[in-house]
Order: sequence, then C-alpha cells, then structure tokens
Amino acid sequence: MVLGDLASSIGNVVGDITGTNKTTKTVTGSVVLVKKNFLDFTSLTSTVVDGLFELLGNDVTLQLVSAENTDPANENGGKLGKLEALEYWNLTYTPPLAGSDSLYKVSFEWDEKLGIPGAIILRNNHAAEFFLKTITLEDVPGEGRIHFVCNSWVYPDKQYKQPRIFFANKTYLPHETPAALRKYREEELKALRGDGTGELKTGDRVYDYALYNDLGDPDYGADLARPVLGGSAQYPYPRRGRTGRPPSKTDPNTESRVFLPEVLNIYVPRDEQFGHLKLSDFIAFNLKGLVNQIIPLLEAYVNLTPNEFDSFKDVDNLYFNGIPLPTDLINQIASNIPSEMMQEFFRSDGQQLLKYPVPQVIQDRSNPIAWRTDEEFGREMIAGLNPLLIQLLKEFPPVSNLDPEVYVNQNSSITKQDIEYNLDGLTVEEALTSKRLFILDHHDTLMPYLKTINKYTEAKTYASRTILFLRGDNTLKPVAIELSLPKMEGDKIGCVSKVYTPAEHGVEGWIWQLAKAFVNVNDSGHHQLVSHWLNTHAVLEPFVIATNRQLSAVHPVYKLLHPHFRDTMTINALARELLINANGIIEKTFCPGKYSLEMSSVIYKSWNFMDQALPNDLKKRGIADGDINSLDDLDRLLIKDYPYAVDGLKIWFAIEKWVRDYCSFYYKTDEIVQRDPELQAWWKELREVGHGDKKNDPWWPKMQNLEDLIQSCTIIIWIASALHAAVNYGQYAYGGYFPNRPTLSRRFMPETGTPEYAKLEKNPEKVFFRTMSSQLQSLTVITVLETLSNHASDKDDVYDNKPTRVKVQIGTLANKTSKKMILGNLASSVGNVVGDITGLNKPSKNTITGSVVIVKKNVLDFTAVHSTVADSLFELLGNQVSLQLVSAENPEPANENGGKLGKLAALEYWNLTYTPLLAGDDSLYKASFEWDEEFGIPGAIILRNNHTAEFFLKTITLENVPGEGRIHFVCNSWVYPDRRYKKPRIFFSNKTYLPHETPAALRKYREEELQVLRGDGTGQLKTGDRVYDYALYNDLGDPDKGADLARPVLGGSAQYPYPRRGRTSRPPSKTDPKTESRLFLPTILNIYIPRDEQFAHLKLSDFIAYNLKGLVNQIIPLLEAFVNYTPNEFDSFKDVDNLFFNGLPLPTDLINQVANNIPLEMMGEFFRSDGQQLLKFPVPKLIEDRSNPFAWRTDEEFGREMLAGLNPLLIQLLKEFPPVSNLDPKVYVNQNSSITKQDIEYNLDGLTVEEALSSKRLFILDHHDTIMPYLQTINEYTEAKTYASRTILFLRGDGTLKPVAIELSLPKMEEDKIGCVNKVYTPVEHGVEGWIWMLAKAFVNVNDSGHHQLVSHWLNTHAVLEPFVIATNRQLSVVHPIYKLLHPHFRDTMTINALARELLINANGIIERTFCPGKYSLEMSSVIYKSWNFMDQALPNDLKKRGIADGDIKSLDDLDRLLIKDYPYAVDGLKIWFAIEKWVRDYCSFYYKTNEMVQRDPELQAWWKELREVGHGDKKDEPWWPKMQNLEDLIQSCTIIIWIASALHAAVNYGQYAYGGYFPNRPTLSRRFMPEKGTPEYAELEKNPEKVFFRTMSSQLQSLTVITVVETLSNHASDEVYLGQRTPNWTTDAVPLQASDAFNRRLAEIEGEILKMNIDKKLKNRIGPVNVPYNLLHPTGEIGISGKGIPNSISI
Repeated sequence: MVLGDLASSIGNVVGDITGTNKTTKTVTGSVVLVKKNFLDFTSLTSTVVDGLFELLGNDVTLQLVSAENTDPANENGGKLGKLEALEYWNLTYTPPLAGSDSLYKVSFEWDEKLGIPGAIILRNNHAAEFFLKTITLEDVPGEGRIHFVCNSWVYPDKQYKQPRIFFANKTYLPHETPAALRKYREEELKALRGDGTGELKTGDRVYDYALYNDLGDPDYGADLARPVLGGSAQYPYPRRGRTGRPPSKTDPNTESRVFLPEVLNIYVPRDEQFGHLKLSDFIAFNLKGLVNQIIPLLEAYVNLTPNEFDSFKDVDNLYFNGIPLPTDLINQIASNIPSEMMQEFFRSDGQQLLKYPVPQVIQDRSNPIAWRTDEEFGREMIAGLNPLLIQLLKEFPPVSNLDPEVYVNQNSSITKQDIEYNLDGLTVEEALTSKRLFILDHHDTLMPYLKTINKYTEAKTYASRTILFLRGDNTLKPVAIELSLPKMEGDKIGCVSKVYTPAEHGVEGWIWQLAKAFVNVNDSGHHQLVSHWLNTHAVLEPFVIATNRQLSAVHPVYKLLHPHFRDTMTINALARELLINANGIIEKTFCPGKYSLEMSSVIYKSWNFMDQALPNDLKKRGIADGDINSLDDLDRLLIKDYPYAVDGLKIWFAIEKWVRDYCSFYYKTDEIVQRDPELQAWWKELREVGHGDKKNDPWWPKMQNLEDLIQSCTIIIWIASALHAAVNYGQYAYGGYFPNRPTLSRRFMPETGTPEYAKLEKNPEKVFFRTMSSQLQSLTVITVLETLSNHASDKDDVYDNKPTRVKVQIGTLANKTSKKMILGNLASSVGNVVGDITGLNKPSKNTITGSVVIVKKNVLDFTAVHSTVADSLFELLGNQVSLQLVSAENPEPANENGGKLGKLAALEYWNLTYTPLLAGDDSLYKASFEWDEEFGIPGAIILRNNHTAEFFLKTITLENVPGEGRIHFVCNSWVYPDRRYKKPRIFFSNKTYLPHETPAALRKYREEELQVLRGDGTGQLKTGDRVYDYALYNDLGDPDKGADLARPVLGGSAQYPYPRRGRTSRPPSKTDPKTESRLFLPTILNIYIPRDEQFAHLKLSDFIAYNLKGLVNQIIPLLEAFVNYTPNEFDSFKDVDNLFFNGLPLPTDLINQVANNIPLEMMGEFFRSDGQQLLKFPVPKLIEDRSNPFAWRTDEEFGREMLAGLNPLLIQLLKEFPPVSNLDPKVYVNQNSSITKQDIEYNLDGLTVEEALSSKRLFILDHHDTIMPYLQTINEYTEAKTYASRTILFLRGDGTLKPVAIELSLPKMEEDKIGCVNKVYTPVEHGVEGWIWMLAKAFVNVNDSGHHQLVSHWLNTHAVLEPFVIATNRQLSVVHPIYKLLHPHFRDTMTINALARELLINANGIIERTFCPGKYSLEMSSVIYKSWNFMDQALPNDLKKRGIADGDIKSLDDLDRLLIKDYPYAVDGLKIWFAIEKWVRDYCSFYYKTNEMVQRDPELQAWWKELREVGHGDKKDEPWWPKMQNLEDLIQSCTIIIWIASALHAAVNYGQYAYGGYFPNRPTLSRRFMPEKGTPEYAELEKNPEKVFFRTMSSQLQSLTVITVVETLSNHASDEVYLGQRTPNWTTDAVPLQASDAFNRRLAEIEGEILKMNIDKKLKNRIGPVNVPYNLLHPTGEIGISGKGIPNSISI
C-alpha cells in the first residue's frame, strides 16, 4: 500500500509536468512553508515519521472557506470546500538548513456555490510542526489571485481544540466582516486568549498576562528573593506574558525559575519566538552564553590578573592592542564561546589576546581623550545614549519633590557663587530667564534607595544633580555637580551634599573627572533600567498581548501594529531569565544592584502613556517652549542643536502622518471608532489589565474618536521603533568604552587630607579605576553591550545560511535522572574549570597534561540530537571518554609483555565544552595523566569511548613529558562506543618504526591493531567497522529487477579479470547467488566502507557524494521531464551554446519542481535562474574565447587534445603502414587497416609515407581492436550505432598534429570468422564533405570518450588503486614508513569508488546510459585489464611503450628524447614524475639502508605479496611485477602508486568539463551511422548539416546528463589536499621532513615552469586554437571547475 501511494505520488508529479492531470474547475494553490527538519535541532525521527504519515494518508490538508456563502449546518460559518492535501510532500526537497523555504502545490475543486474563498482551514496531520509562510490561490473565478499571509507555526492538529484557520489578506473592521467569516474570526480570538488556566507549553498560541513574579529565585536562598512587581500600589508594573509555570517551593507568590540550560524553552507564544536560524536567535544564545560561559571565564581571567585596570592605557589596550591571556584560559574561552558574534569578544589576531571592537567614542585617535571633555559630557545628554532626561531648570537652586513627611532638606545646596562665574557673563537670574540653564537630576530617584545600596551592596555612590549652561554655540557646559548622601535628621531622611565645579588640571581636575563619573554611574543605571527596559521593553509587552487577544488578524489596527511587535515577547522573556533577574547581569554590574527592578517599579508610578509622545515629552521637560504640532514648530526647541529631538521629531511626524492616513481610510467617522467592539475591547484590556496598575490615571485616551486612535497608535509605534533605537543601539558606541559611562562606583570621592586623596595626587588614573567599576564588572558590561548593540541582518525574513544554534542538553534530563546528582556533577565540573583556570587544580610534578582535538558527531552532522543528549547524561553518570598511556619503554609481563599501562584519565569538561555549530569544527579537551619514572616515555594511548555516539579523533598532544618534551599522536580516526570493538582503540605517537625497530613494549599492540583491520573475512560489515577486505566486482548488476540488469562478475576468472574492490559483505541477490544484492537508492550512502575511509561530514566531498545521489534521484528524472517538454533534440550549435551563454527557458511547473528537488548549493549550479527560469550551465573553457567560437572544430584542436586534452594517454607512434590489427586470427580476419598511401600522402607536407615513417612523424589513435569485439553486439542490442576507428596523424614542423585520415570499420562475418568493412575519410573543410569529415572526427571522439571514462579514468586510476588502499591498511602498521608515505594518497578513494559502483558504473547507471559501450562498458574494461601492466603505469615506461619516447627517459635531461617536443601531458608529467621519484627515493633511503632491510621487512613483504596475489590476483603470475627484493623495487613501486593516485588521475579527471562539458566536442554516444551518398540521410545532411550532426550524436537527454555529471566530477573541493601537502606533525624524523620540504619546493618550481611554458607562443599545443592553457598538472589548484591542480588522492 505504501509503495502504491508512493507510485501514485510519482505518477502525479509526472502527470502535472506532462499536463495529463489537468482538470476543469480547479483552483490551484502554492504553499510556502519551512519544515522543522532534522537540521533544526530536532531529531530525524519527526522527518521520517512525517514521510510515513504522508504515505499512509495522514497529509497536511487544506479546506477552502467561502467568504460569500454561509452554511447553516456549519453554524452559519462559510461553506467549506473539499479537503485537499499538499502534494508531493515526500518528493519535495527539504532544505538542509532550517529557515529555508519549501514550496508545495495544492489543487482545490471549486464550484460557483462555494463563491470566493475568504479563509483556509489547515490541518497538520503529521508528527512535527512547520512554519507556514504563505498560501496563494491562482485564477480564482471572479477574483483572480488571492494571498494568505500566514507567518505562523502550525503544530500537529491534535494539539489544537480548533483547527488552524488563515484569512485572506483582506482587511475588515468587525462590522464589515462577511457573515460567512464572522464565526471563524471570533473563534480564532478565543483560541488566542485561552482560558487563563494551566501551564502553557511550547506550541501553544495563548496570549495572557502575569505579574513580574519570576525575577527572584527564593528556592536558592533568601538573598535571591525579589518583590513581585505589579498588582500592588507599592510596586506597580506593566504586565508580562503568562507562562503558567508552578510557584516556587519557598514562596507561593513567586513563579519557579527555569533551569539555566533550558532557558530558551521558557514559554512564549510560538509565533512570538525568534524565527529559527535568524540572527535574533544568535543574540538569544549570546545572552545565555554570557551568563553560562563568558562571565565565568572573565571571572577566571580576573583571578589570574591583579583584578584591576591601573590606567587608561590598560583599558585602551583592550580595543587597540589586546591584553595577553594565559594559554590555558584562551583555550578554555575558545572552547566555550557559543556563536560567531560571541567570538568578536575574544579575537586572536595571531596572538592569544582579549580584544574588543573599538567603540565609536574613542575611534578618532587624533584626540584620544576627547571623551573626557566637558563639552562631550554635556553633548551626550542630548545626542548620546540617554538623551531623554535633561530638562530646563525652572528655579534656582533646584528643589526636591520627595515626600516631605519622609524626607527633609533635600533641596540643592548649589549656590550662585558656585556657578555664576561660568555663565559667560550672565547672572543666575538672567540665565534662568533666558532659559539657558538645564539640569540632569538623579537626586530624587536615587535618594530613597541610597542608604540601602551603600550598605547592602558593594556600591558606594551618591544621588546627583548636574547643572548645565547652554552656550552661544548651542553646546551644553556643565557648571556644577552636586553629590549627596543620606543623613538621618530625627526620624526623617536629610542629606549631606557637596558641590563640585569644573577644574581642568591637577588633583582638582581629577576630582571633577570623578564627579562626572559618579553622575554617569547614575545615568547608566537610569538609562538601562528606565529609559531602556521600563519605557520600551516592559511598557510595550501589554500592547503585544492585548493586540493578539482582542484584534483579529484581519483588523486594520492589528495589521498596522503587528510588525512592530516582532520578537519583543521573546527578548523580554530572555531578559527576565538572564539580565534583570536576581543576581543577573544588570544586578551584578549596574549601580542599584539588587534593587534595580524595584527602583524601576517606583519610577513607573509616574509613567504617563501620553508623555511618551515625543512632542509631549519635550514640552514636559521644558525643552520645547510651547506645543510642537508639526515640523514648522522646530524653532520652539530651546536647544536648537538637540540631535535626538530634531531627528526624533522628523521621525515622529512621519509616523503620525502614516498612521493618520492609514486609520482615516478605515475609520471615516468617530462613531466607527466608538462602535468597533474589537478596538474598544483592546483598549479597555490595555488600560485595565495590561497596565492595570495605572488604569485610573486620567491621561489615558478614551478611544472615542479618530484622534485618540491616531495618537495612541503613533505612540505605540514610536516606542517600539525609534525610541528603542535611540536608547539601545548606541550602547556600545558610548558605553562600550566604560570609563566614559561607568555603571558602578565602589568608593566614595577622596576627601582632602585623607590617604585616598594622597593616592589621587600620586596616581590619579589608578584611583579612578579603583573608584569606578571593577575590571570584571567593566569587562562584563562591554561584553553585554556589544551583544545588545548589534543590528541583526535578518530584520524581516526568516534567516538562512547561518550556523544553527546548540542547546545545552543537561537540563532536559532532569525528569529522567536525579536532578541533585546531575547538578552535583555539573557543579563539580564547573569547580574543576575554575580550579584549572585559577590554579587551584595545578597538576603535581608527576602529572602529564594532554590536549585532545575531536570533532563531535553533533546535531548538524545529519544525525539525531539523541546521541548528544545521551552523551551528556553518560558523562554525568561517569561513563566518560577515557585515555590510558602505554609505555614505549617498559613492557609488563602481566600484559603479555605489552607496554606498561598508566592510570585511566578522562577527557575533562565534556558537558562544559562548547560543541561547534557546524559539523567538522574542532572541540578541544584537556586530559591529565599521572606519570612516574618507572613508566617511561609513552608510545601509544588506549582510548575508550564510553558514550553512545562516535566522534572523530584528530590529535592527542602530550606536553612536558619528562625526557621527551612534547609528543604528538596524529589520529584522524572515527572512534565508536567502546562496546562495538573487540579490542579498545589504540593510537601510536608520530614516531616511525620498521617492524624490527618497534620498541618491544609496543609490538603486541602493533600486531593486534593490524589483526583488527584485517578482520576474519566473515560476517556482514556494518557502519563503524574498521575492517579492510577484498571482494570481486559482483555488485554492478541487479538481476532481481530483471534479466536486462544482470551483469557478469568481474574478477576471479580468466574471462573477466579485474582488480578487487572493498568487501561490503551484503547478502547475495535472490536471483543470482553470485551477485551481491544492491542498496535501495535513498540509503546509498550507507554502503559499507571502513569508517575512516568515508568522506568527512559536511566537507565539500560530502556535498559531492550527495550530488551524485541527487543526479540519479532528482536531476536526471527532471532533465527527462524537460526533454518531454521539448522536441527532444538540439537542432543547431546555437541551441547548445544557449545552454551556456543564454540559458534555455524552462516551463514554470518544471523549474519549481527542479528548484525544490536540488539538494545542495553546488547542485544549484546546474540550474541557474539569472532572474529568469532558465536551464543554464557554466561555460566550458573550450568555448570561453568567443573571438573564435568554432576553434574546437579545427583539425589542429582535434589533434592537440590527443596531447593536452582529456585523454592524452593513447596516441602512439605508427611503426608500420598500413596499421595492423593484433586481434586473435583464430576469431578475426581481415582486420588490418585499408588506409592507402594515396589517402594520406598528399597531406604529409611533401613527404612520402616511407619518409614520414622513418622520420617518426606519423602517429595513430587506435580504437579498432578494443571496440571491434563488441561492435556487432553494441550496434544490435543498444541504441548506439558506432564504428571501430583508426586515426592517422602527421607531426608538422611547428609541433602540432594534423589528422590525415580516419578509418571507420563495421564487423562483417566471413564464414566463421569476423571480418570488417572499412571506410576511409580524409580532411575536407567545406561543403557536405566537410560535414562528413566533422562527423568522422565525432565518431572517433565517441570511441575516445568511452575509452577515457572506462579505461584511462575508471580502470587505470580508480579501480587499480583500490587494492593498494586495502592492502596498505591490512598489512602496514600506521607507524610503518611506507604506510605514512602512501596513506595521504588514498584519501576518499574507497568512498568514491563505492559510490561509483552504486550510481555511475552500475547496470543502467549513468555511464551505461550515456557512453557508447552501454551495458557492455565494464565488461569491456575487464577485457582491457588483461593487458594492464603495473610497470607500464610509470610515465617514462608508458611513453617508451607508445613510441613517444625514443629510448629510456631516466631524468629530465632526457626530455629531448620525446618525439613530440610540445606534448604538454608528457612534459609536465615527467617533471612531476621525477619530483615524486626523488621524494620517494630520499624518503625510502632514510629507512632502508640496504636491500636486505627490504627483504627482511615482514610487513612490507606481506603487503606486496597480498597486493599481487589477492588485490590484483588475476594478474598474480605476470612476470613484470617487481619482486620487492631491493630498494629500487620499493622506490619504483611507491612512485607508481603515488603517480596514479595524484597526477595521472588529475590529468584524466579534472579536464572533463573543460573539454567534455561542451558535448559536441566530445560526444559520448552515436545513434546513427555515417550518411552515405545517395541516401535520404545524405540529402538531409546537405540540407541541414547541424541538425543531422545532433541526430547522429548523443541525444538531448544524454548530452544534458553527461554535462551535468562531468561538472560534478570536475570540481575541486574547497578542502582539497594537493600533492605534497601533509598533516602537521606526521613524523618526528628530520630527514623525511627535509625531503618533504624539498619536494614541495620542487613542485613550486614546476608551477612556475608550467606558467612560463603556457605563455610561450612557440609551444602551440600548450593553449591551442581554443586558447585553453594546459594546467591539469599544475600542482596546486583552485576551488571549483578550475581545470588546475593535482590532489593527493583520487577523491572524485
């Protein structure tokens, strides 16, 4: 049934694309959603289950709701349409990064009775939620297109009492709502209001109110108790969103707190939460990280330092130079920073430095102390971080408004004498009258709390008043600062005040500087708690809640206000948990300390909604001299140059006009406002509930007219946008340089005659920093402010292409395990961290410290989050990752004479070490080992992974090992849970040993490790196994799906010899026991390969793997669909060129389907839109030069590509004429060539054939003998129609090759033998015979393409090398020098070969479908393998064998022996060959001083024996195998292996797109024979030659498939490892390291030589007519399809 549904789904796709599913009276819809997929930090389970639910019929359904016609049976709600499901859920690609859109289609039956839809009911019958962005209906009769803007999370339907409904984007006042929609409008609001009971859970949509009773944490101590804010006259406050959490155990009035690791699970209505993968989300994690990670680390840093800054230079270093950090600390910090933005706080700049971005206030270094000036001090009151408090001074001296029944003598003590000398000649009275005196008054707000603050917190501070004078240039000059302390006078609170006036120099100048700093301490606290938190965040939240509870989504005021509420509830919830909570960041770093929020509550008593209007605020503060009703009234500002006021008023009136225009459209009269029930309910709830403690204040608008509405909405938008921007985003600019705005003071002002004053005289800067915020407080504040000052880059859209977030998992385990135990272990871990950093845990002299670098298998590693959770739990329960040193010096009899074992040591702080967001990133751990002299020097480490998930172990480094120093262990291995292994994992140090040199203590481990890697040859191998074993190529066919998919077993027989592949041990197929069963395509990447051979996750290699899978599973079927839309053929070269230069238009349905099915970014390269719906490919280098677009057609280029193209390995010297066949004369007859002297002699530049032969200037490309045996079968049983071919070429005087004849042959039975019919073609440039010649060259290229892909590329590099990979791992220890020499050249080879067997070379795979031999492709390669000779793979031998070299080439001095001097592959290749050979010679000679050492190396001999007798067992008796009895055998063999893996593969692989991407140049298949004179085909050729060319060669689909494949295969990965590059610390031996350096220097020289040759115009074959330089053997490369670079290994 499931498969039936799947088949039906696929049928629907095809039907949609081809148009066979078209129906009448159907409304089509498109639905854009974001799936909660497995990269969205949820388990893969929901994705799998959703797919299963879909197949079982549990779809996502949609149902149209009529806006016109009611249905009495539906309580007079709108008539409902039929249920329709989202189409192709399982066939639509889910983007790998959460936040990316998925587009679905849906089709609705429609009839006139339904009418125009006004809403859609959506039911999610899956297991997981998704984010629904939009629904769009197309071609609705009578309406056209209808949009539904949803932007809502939709949870499984069973979680809702009412199904989800979404309204069209029409706007209705309540009385205008169509009758058919009223029921739904009312029900939706009821759902959002909830019933006020129960704990709210993730996914709920309820908006409700609560008091601020969640700030304290009395369960953790009385000192963390805090008063409830809101609901009382003593502590009034706006309401927050209700979470419904239970009360704390200690105080029933206080809500319980969230355990810190779960802080992001605090309830907020789901649609209010940060969108996944948006930068807002990062900010959330930064706030959490600040509390959980950074601040403790800053504390640790402070403990390592003198705990104070001593000078402004010290502080400046934080920004300009950085402060050095201890190594241990920087490593710990680096491991704990949770996101990219947080890394800004700790920058290395090449050193271990604590360094912050430079705040704007100190960026201008021409005046580095400008921030200290009085002018800047005054300016920041009107253009700084808190420009909302300065007010006109109306009486002098300033008076207090504190309650006279409690306070006495609180008026200012500032006198005229204190200030009058500083008023530019004015008296105080004149300055008052001319309105030029202003005040920043922090007296009355602080005085009530001052005694308590100074007594019960570490703060020592004052209440303050600052008088400022407005100068003639409109700047503000501070003229006096009064600092006051409380003093009891009887039963009332009086004060003691002291006045400070400006001084520039000396100790009094520093006293003035400190006075300004005390003012800024007060202003910083007021700014953060009142101007910022209370007056924007807190007061706005009730508006968010009431708007969602009382205004429908179709209400105009909802639509007006909703964009201004984005993320507000979430950031407020996080602030309550992390910033403003008891002992949170604000309390710890700002002056009011634990009384911070209590103080803001007292200030809220005087909050007035109408005063938030900027014109009203300016008037109230006396800044505006009268009402400001428009921008025409700007001259009423007393301070003309008041940036906040001037800019703010412009914004204010712009908002007001927008609101007025908008509201006036919907509310034509005041009566409409009065009679709008939703609007009135909204405003009533806002006043009476949301701001219920202020409900009786008379200033509330009555909401009885349009003006009330306009002013109220303008204020709300102003608060949410401009007001918040003004007080938030400058925090780092001004406060990030904390001396400018200290947040806390710790000492009082030094008084004359005291020791403190003397210190001030002696070292004023030091006293300044001892008086203000401490080092830790200051660092914490700037860390917080940098986070809060960041603008996100995702302001309106779901954010993508950013690393996702990581949840700390500990808290989620509390319901499964004793919380006390978990917290105890966690506390212990934290204690260890602090102990390490502060030195309390300093190791004893007998301790070796180690650092371990691993890559965790985390949630971004395409796996479930379950393993991460379980590992954290296991760690807390003591099931850790343990390490055990193994002595290299002292064996232990009790351990079978293996090395003495050290004590087990665990990786430290697993749960406290940050796991990087992207798989592939390192995590650094520490380990400490006990050591004594009896143990000796460690030579290996046993590692046990006692967790549930594997990880990739990169390196282990031991420090300060006695007698040795540092020891490196280069591991690079996946370590699975220990229970999976029969023997625990062991890793050897980077020393190199021949077997007989191995320390006795390590021999046992060396031998055991090799036994593990060999396995026992039985059983099915599974993911994670480490066994290397051999198998035949019996996995290419799929006979269970039909006899036509059966293929012969390759290898193990004389008929079909072949190299061996890696054993997978899958069971045999049902039909043929000799054939291994195949994998189901979606599980293709689960094919067994030893785990360390698999592509590293999330490296570009992995993308390539997914591309290959995507090609088969997605792209090729879509290309087939495209072909079905078209005439199925290209008709001209212009059609083909359009693929690369202009693009081919794609039908809309198809491009949508393609876009949804392309699985990765690289795959997106295949289909580019460039603003249009086009199928477009990158331009192959062959046709990039448009000055000669047909250069590729020339005979010169045809010949050049045999020397510098994709397959430069086949051309050979012609030694006799005419060419002869070497086919078996018992089977074949008359196979020699029929080319005559007359055919070619006229084209030999005046030479006779004999002269050309004797001068060695005739060459041949011979595809006759390889093709002929299969030709009749190919032409009869496949769609191919092709020939065997011979091509004769003449070497011209300028070094180029000129084709002079092509012979095409077909088989012909002559009695019981196979003869042939030949036809010879010679060059013609024009007319129909010119096209015949063009076709002849194309037939040659069809043969050459097949031979290249199957033999030169697959067989001679990929296939022949795999046995070397297997044997090396089975027989050579990782400490063996030859293992270390060869291992880098085997990277990824087994994986790419396994994928090729599954997708490319398998039965009916891409190769069979697109290359000429078709289903006989691999069988033919097996026949060719019969003549394979390992020694011939050496380039000098190959050139000599082909007659290209006239004698032996033993060094570069012999290059002149090349008959073709300008042979780029040979010339560059020989340079590379001899560089490799010298490197191998230098390396091997260091370890093998004599031939006897080679002979007596048991591992080496076992390796070579297994290679010959098993890996290449079908060739084991060949005489050419080196005997491996001397050093020269070893050097030559290793050189050949490295050559094949690197340069040879590079030469035949990475040019595929450059030359074959433009498929007319190298067609891979021919479908018709050559047109013969007198036939209709010939007449057609005369009439339309280009059309005939494309009908003769590869079809449109085949060609598109080939260029799609070769584009993938030609890519250089971004993590490519090029020839010569090695892992650091790969050996300790100096001579090999020096040889490696010399090898790399030589490769660099070769690069320069290649570049020089490529610009030498005498060397015509270097670039050719197509102007493509030969760079395939340029040692280093470039990312992408660069056609340049030699990777170390065969990795694609």
